[in-house]
Amino acid sequence: MMQHIHLKHNNKGFTLVEMIITIAIIVVLTGAAMVTLTMMHSAKAKEASVTFTSELSDTATKSKNQMVVIQEADGTKTNKASYSHCLKVYKHSNGNYYIKKGYYNPDGTTDATKYLFTDTDERNDGKGISISSKVTIKYTAPGASEAEISEVYIVYDRNGRVIEGNGRYGFYKRNGNLVAEVNLNKNGSYQAD
Repeated sequence: MMQHIHLKHNNKGFTLVEMIITIAIIVVLTGAAMVTLTMMHSAKAKEASVTFTSELSDTATKSKNQMVVIQEADGTKTNKASYSHCLKVYKHSNGNYYIKKGYYNPDGTTDATKYLFTDTDERNDGKGISISSKVTIKYTAPGASEAEISEVYIVYDRNGRVIEGNGRYGFYKRNGNLVAEVNLNKNGSYQAD
């Protein structure tokens, strides 16, 4: 005769209290993660405005202290007394914003001959200084309405005054909240908030 042994399983599952505690822990961790993510995006937008103001300051200083010297195709260097230092702030097709340093030729007739970006800075495969992909930059020219930047040129004269590109630059998180703004004045000064 064969005996059957029956094992009694004591599997009750989770209690209601255990389930509520587990859900509460998940909610708290999700909330903490969202706060951290929001803080990181705010920090990226603030960092973008700091990078922008740093480049403004550097270019204004160069415009007052350094003659523009262009290296020609044959390797010779030519002083260009009429040229000015400039920046190009633009949104690349990859969604990131970049700042490119260059020169402004007042005698140019097209954008390609007015704005020369022949500097040796080849960061980011020649795109320039990366600002951020976690930020939206909007520009408000004097007397115009605010618009997201596709391409803006900031040109300084030999005295450090802005002859093109003055106005308000707003740095927004992707959700549309303003994090920082920079007001660039015609005299070359700026206020960052």
